[in-house]
Amino acid sequence: TVFAEHAAIAIANARLFERERAASERLAEVDARRREFLAVVTHDLKSPLTSIVGYVRLLKQLGDNATVEQAREFNRIIEKQAARMLDMIEQLLMATSLEEGAQVLSREPLDLRAIVGEEVAAFAGVLGDRVFDMRLPDDLPTVYGDRSAIEHILANLLDNAVKYSPDGTAIEVEAEAAPEGVRISVANAGAGIPDEALPTVFERYKRGDEAAREGSVGLGLFIVRSLTQGHGGRVWAENREEGGTRIAFTLPLRREGDRV
Repeated sequence: TVFAEHAAIAIANARLFERERAASERLAEVDARRREFLAVVTHDLKSPLTSIVGYVRLLKQLGDNATVEQAREFNRIIEKQAARMLDMIEQLLMATSLEEGAQVLSREPLDLRAIVGEEVAAFAGVLGDRVFDMRLPDDLPTVYGDRSAIEHILANLLDNAVKYSPDGTAIEVEAEAAPEGVRISVANAGAGIPDEALPTVFERYKRGDEAAREGSVGLGLFIVRSLTQGHGGRVWAENREEGGTRIAFTLPLRREGDRV
């Protein structure tokens, strides 16, 4: 009896130690992510802010001696860098909201052809020598979802495609009916993603070298995955045989019991 009691105490202590060890590892992981997060945010927000401050000081120094062309160019750069900061902050806020489970998606009938067309048109000013090749059939089924969330998904995918597409290439945007609902994809003709990195591209703070140079905080695809899964769909990335990357996501059709 004494031996059994001691054995039970030893087993209980071992289990308690294992739970404490697991909790300690989780805390260490959270702390590591926090440090990584702060490092990324500090670095990426510092770059555009430094540019803004620099050009504001330059305009102040030049004063009335600044030409109209100089003033326009400096203001254009300041506006561009401020927009970069705003975009990064919005991504961070949305990612935080998703991680805390605060994101509530509405359900309403959506015209995907119209939504995709509007989002593509919004990128006309940053295309450069690139073009959009859109393939949107007239008979797409109606999807029930959150319009704002789907717009955010498309904006992130189109933004990535523009960043990674060389000048003079086409960005393919396609939508089609699929067994699971509607499948939408955005493909570019860039360098592609290393095969070993494909499984992790939707994780938080994952950034390629080009994304880092563009000032990305590495949350765009994480947000895409979270919003897609919130609709009951799925998302994946693949390299194309002809070069470049295709990112596709699905949105399910309305099911019995869905709220509108």
